[in-house]
Amino acid sequence: MGKLLNEEVSESKKPLILIYTNNKILQDLFFDEFSEKLSLLYVSDASPSNDTPETFHIKTSDINLLPHLEEKINYAIVIFNGDSSKSHVEYLVKKITADSSKAVFLFPAEHYKSYLDIALQIKPEKNIIPALYGNILEDESSDSPFLKIIRMALATEKIRLTGNDLQPVFPISRSDLMICIKQLLFSHKPHALYYLFYKKPQTLLSAIHFLAQIEPELEFEINHESVIERFEERSVMDQNISDKLNLKISYLDHHMKGFLYSVESLKFKKVKAYEKPKSISRKKLNFSTLKFLKFSPSLPLALSLSLLAFVLINLIFGIIGIIFLKSSIHAFENNDFKSAKEKGIVAKNALSVPIPTLRIIESSISQIPFLEGSYKTLSLVTSTADLGAIASEIILKLDDVNKGISKNDFENIIMNTQYLYHSGERTLLNQENRAISNLLKPEISKSISLISVIPDLMGYTKKQEYLLLFMNNSEIRPTGGFIGSVGRLIVQNGKVSDFSIQDVYELDGQLKKHVEPHYIIRRYLQPHLYLRDSNFDLDFQRSASVSAMLYQLESGNKPDGVVAVDFTLVEEILKITGPVNLSTYNETITSENSMQFLQETIEDGNFPGSTQKKEILNELFSAITLKLEKNPEHLVSIGLKLPQLLERKHILLSYQNENIQSLLSALNFGGQIPSIQNSSDDTIYDTIGINEANIGVNKVNKNISRSIYYEADLSKRISRTKVSIRNESQKDKYTSYLRIIAPRNSVLRKITIDGKEAEITNAITDYRIYEADNFTLPNALEVSTDNDYLKTIFGTVINVDKNKIMNIEFEYTNPLLFLDDGKDAYSLAVIKQPGTYITPSSFNIKYPEGYSASGTDIASYGEGVVKLENNLNTDLNYEIKFAKE
Repeated sequence: MGKLLNEEVSESKKPLILIYTNNKILQDLFFDEFSEKLSLLYVSDASPSNDTPETFHIKTSDINLLPHLEEKINYAIVIFNGDSSKSHVEYLVKKITADSSKAVFLFPAEHYKSYLDIALQIKPEKNIIPALYGNILEDESSDSPFLKIIRMALATEKIRLTGNDLQPVFPISRSDLMICIKQLLFSHKPHALYYLFYKKPQTLLSAIHFLAQIEPELEFEINHESVIERFEERSVMDQNISDKLNLKISYLDHHMKGFLYSVESLKFKKVKAYEKPKSISRKKLNFSTLKFLKFSPSLPLALSLSLLAFVLINLIFGIIGIIFLKSSIHAFENNDFKSAKEKGIVAKNALSVPIPTLRIIESSISQIPFLEGSYKTLSLVTSTADLGAIASEIILKLDDVNKGISKNDFENIIMNTQYLYHSGERTLLNQENRAISNLLKPEISKSISLISVIPDLMGYTKKQEYLLLFMNNSEIRPTGGFIGSVGRLIVQNGKVSDFSIQDVYELDGQLKKHVEPHYIIRRYLQPHLYLRDSNFDLDFQRSASVSAMLYQLESGNKPDGVVAVDFTLVEEILKITGPVNLSTYNETITSENSMQFLQETIEDGNFPGSTQKKEILNELFSAITLKLEKNPEHLVSIGLKLPQLLERKHILLSYQNENIQSLLSALNFGGQIPSIQNSSDDTIYDTIGINEANIGVNKVNKNISRSIYYEADLSKRISRTKVSIRNESQKDKYTSYLRIIAPRNSVLRKITIDGKEAEITNAITDYRIYEADNFTLPNALEVSTDNDYLKTIFGTVINVDKNKIMNIEFEYTNPLLFLDDGKDAYSLAVIKQPGTYITPSSFNIKYPEGYSASGTDIASYGEGVVKLENNLNTDLNYEIKFAKE
């Protein structure tokens, strides 16, 4: 360009549009779109590929010259990408406001937080429209993981996932992007923040479902070794933007061709297009040779009848589909998954006829403002039908579980389950619907985070061996119950390849090495640590490590994971499957009598060398397995029940793989003692936990009940923990090692038993003392104090006689309990012991004068005190806010 920029621009009679971007694809796109009617001024690092007399260029290094440009800029498209572009905002805004240019500022949706400050800066400028733009599907230079997956899927018909399939995606084709930009530049749009990407899909998972419609033979592979990440959903992004900018958010979907159309076009992009001969464009058509359809009176009648038949067919199949869909959802709500599956399949087939028509209608009326209610109704019908069909398909896939489910089918089940949940949740955000709420059972939400690691647990990546600990919670132990039997489970490719049960005493008889036990075990039970007593640690992860070590010493097998279950699991499974028959014992086992039968039969047959315990459990599990093979839909009910049993610590999981174990621990499925991190300087973080270990060598815990009272005095730094234990046994005394979990550096002040202060002394833990011939028991109550898990733990042995109640209270100085100017909140973590049932609990929090308290969990208020009450069934967390009056 020989002339000065100002001279060149002024010679052009066309309006001038400024284009700020380094993206070559977009530069070429804007040239093709605007060069005929507009002069183009590029602001970019390198010169654009198109060089015409009406195309001009300013380097970004010279952008400070832009405000001095004499020619008026009529329109501007400013596309941000990278931190360097933020330094150019001042010059762009100065020129655009001076010229009153109609401008669109586009920010990358994936990094929107980095540009909120710019959006706030331009918000007062009504001639500048802010917008978020997404990943351009045709941009092959992009390193976006989402676009890489799209390209791989279309090129190889395979998708390689990382397990992070809930990451948000922002797809847009360049043609739809151009449509949106032209809408914002050249039509009257209200001042708002516009989203230049499709409303659906919103996650990688939902995008995969769209791709599967285009590529039915699509194969899925998941890399289970990758770290599972948490992603911010679009709804959270919407809220953040709304809070910061206070602007209405608007999609432009009704102007776009859509994701499916764009990907289909992309699919055929590499196919060489038919080149039209130039002569065709010049050839004139001879209209005399064209024949026109002659009017016939029968034609309108035929068209009318065809239309009527079309409407009737869609109406009939639609009514049938909706009836069966409602029946399927009702069955799903009542856990009748067999009926839900059968009716769901009928509904899916019937609705496959009218749904395409409904989608066309839905798309059409979405653009008509006064038909918004009808659009929502139709959208809800189609969404519910989709979700119902997916739910039925999931249950149908489980029919072949006894034969083993292929990796591909299993991963499809996982993706369908995640898609079912998240799509339903997004639908409910827009409109409440009972049918969808029933499909999204609460248990599903608890399983969504866990479901991504199930392929690893089920041996799809490599063979997995598990040590199963069958704990009898009628003889309570710190992490559930006495380990009476153990199982060896080997799974590979989703199928059990080996499963056996052994009496724990069989294995313990093979231990040849001494392992030092907890002093309570050595002093009250036996001098060596065996597998049966290996779960004496308060933290299951530590207990599981000890169990795995002893199991390896005794059997030679090295497990990949340890799974502990108590008898509650058997009760809950039998509630789902119904009674099972044990022919050997001529007994029908139900959820009501299972605990009593197992307990009495095992106790009666428990003597050295007996195999009865192993035989009972083997026969019981065989009967349950047979029941599940006949009714595989029960697996869905059991699958939905498992998160609850994990949350209530009737099942505990420990896994060698750190990535998987970190996820299990985050879900509180690992039975760990939580290490409360002081994440906020203005909060008091308090902890209370009660833990018992039956050391009386009996099964008295089936007759034991307890209640807990805890008091925290924030003005005196004093805590009081009272445990009331009732022994309703007619024959057995309850001897238990009782431990209180308190915040670190707590100091015991006193122990009161049944209202009388007890004389206390330090527990004798050295075996050289208590095993000496001249050892005599002290007259005082022995109390141990340990600092572990960033906690202080007080422990003592108690004896509760048959038909008696003991009330024991620990009073201790709690260094955390001090409410001053730097603290305005109190957080209490309550730790539930594995294997225990519902425990009535109450918590009194006292606070000094001059403060008021508030909180959602407060049951009652008093003068200077608030009361919290709950039935302890899972770990609890309470939050109380304080304010100076």
